[in-house]
Amino acid sequence: MARVAGFLALCLASASGQLPIPENLQTLGYILGNEPATRKVEVFGDFQCPDTLNDWEAKIKPLLAYIKANNLPVSFTYHSFPLPYHLHAWRSAMAVEEAVQLLMRGGNTSRAAAFEVVATAFFRNQFQFQNNVTATLDQRQVWNGIFWPIASGAGVAQKYQEEFGQAVNSSVLDSNLRIEWKYGCSRTISGTPIYALNNVISYDVAAWSLQQWEAWVAAAPALSPSQ
Repeated sequence: MARVAGFLALCLASASGQLPIPENLQTLGYILGNEPATRKVEVFGDFQCPDTLNDWEAKIKPLLAYIKANNLPVSFTYHSFPLPYHLHAWRSAMAVEEAVQLLMRGGNTSRAAAFEVVATAFFRNQFQFQNNVTATLDQRQVWNGIFWPIASGAGVAQKYQEEFGQAVNSSVLDSNLRIEWKYGCSRTISGTPIYALNNVISYDVAAWSLQQWEAWVAAAPALSPSQ
């Protein structure tokens, strides 16, 4: 409890100062649903978080498939929110973004499609970079020895291995993730996964079943002719 309270205080302190203004809303998180929309879902997640993994597999991926299959006017955005007590949360989020960019460059793949593939690979392999199993490894060993094989397994071409390796110290990836993290702080996020529906943070919906999620998105009002 003290750890959570301390982290919440850190978030509030970060949010109380001048927050960076994102230059492009299209790159603030990963936009995975449909646009335009009459209902909006956001989730704040951590690639090293077991709870986010569980929701990704049991709820988020099936819900995205349901939204797309039924062409529902529902937007869905995934926001990276690395938790500080997960030692590799920050760089795993950087690695995911780098892998997404390389996967897009290597083929005719949209940002949303690339993210779903890469995120699934990192979530399913998060057991490889949990704190207890990487205690004797430094960040570069984790990046090259664990993150690269995961990215490669997700489809990133071998020719990009060196470029991926250099991204471990990318100031651009780090800066963009700082903007994303501070955005989460400004929304009072202090754990993962946490959801927002139509821009309202709700802690209750984390307990929703997939059926409850499907019912909520299925009830999305139709787009008006002007939309």
